[in-house]
Amino acid sequence: MDRNSPSGAHYTTAKYIKFVENIDDTKFKDYMAGEIKYLKNIEGVDKKVFVDLGAGYGRIEGDLAKIGCKVIAIENNRDMFKELKRRCLMNTNTEAVFGDVNQLDKMLANKNIKNPIFLIMQNTLGIFNDRDERIPKLFLTQLKKVAESLKGEVLISVFKGEKLSSYGVNFYAKLEPMVGRIDVRATEKTNKVKNPAFVSETGYVSNWYTSYELSEIKEILGGRIKNQFQEGIYRILHISYE
Repeated sequence: MDRNSPSGAHYTTAKYIKFVENIDDTKFKDYMAGEIKYLKNIEGVDKKVFVDLGAGYGRIEGDLAKIGCKVIAIENNRDMFKELKRRCLMNTNTEAVFGDVNQLDKMLANKNIKNPIFLIMQNTLGIFNDRDERIPKLFLTQLKKVAESLKGEVLISVFKGEKLSSYGVNFYAKLEPMVGRIDVRATEKTNKVKNPAFVSETGYVSNWYTSYELSEIKEILGGRIKNQFQEGIYRILHISYE
C-alpha cells in the first residue's frame, strides 16, 4: 500500500501479514491468487519490467521477480519499506525505491526502463487520496503521461463496489486492529449515493469502484485496452500505450 499510513489506519508489516496476507477469507485469498495468475499469463511477460506502485512490504515481489525481467517496487511507508528493501535484496532483479508515487516522473527520470508495466494492485487505488476525490485524477493523469512516454502498460486491480455491502463490511471486521471499527452510518451513506466506500470510526476510508467508475478511470488513462474482466470480488483493467 502506498502512502505513509492511510488516515485512520495503523499499517505495519507485522499487522499486514497477520491480518491481511494470512486472513481467513477464501474470497480474498482467491483475489490475491487471481492477480498473480493474471500477471503470469501476460504475453511476453518475461521481458517486462514491473513497476509496483505502493508495493507495501513486498508481498508479491518474489512472484514478480520470477515472471518479469526486472521489478522496481515503490513505497513510502517507512515501516513497510524496511521489509520491502530486505525482500528485494533477496533477488538480483528486484529494486526497492522509497518515495511518493505522485512524483513518479521524477523518480524514474534517471532509470533506463524498457517494456514497463505499472501495477496498482489489491485496491491500492481505493485508499489513494486526491483532494478528496474518489478517483485520483491528478495521479492517473501523471501515470498516463509517464506510461505513454515509455510506451508501457498500466494494470489496475480494484475491489468491486457492488460487493461492499454484501462482502466488504465483514471483510473489514477482520481487519479491525488495522483500520478501526466500521462507521456504519458513514459507510451506509456512501452506498446510498452509489459511491461505495468503507469508512471506519478512526477516519480510514477505502473506496470500492463500480463498473461505471472504472469506465471513468479508463477515460482518464486513455490508451488501448488489452484486457478488462471481473471475477469474484475484484476487477482488473489492463491498458497499453504501445
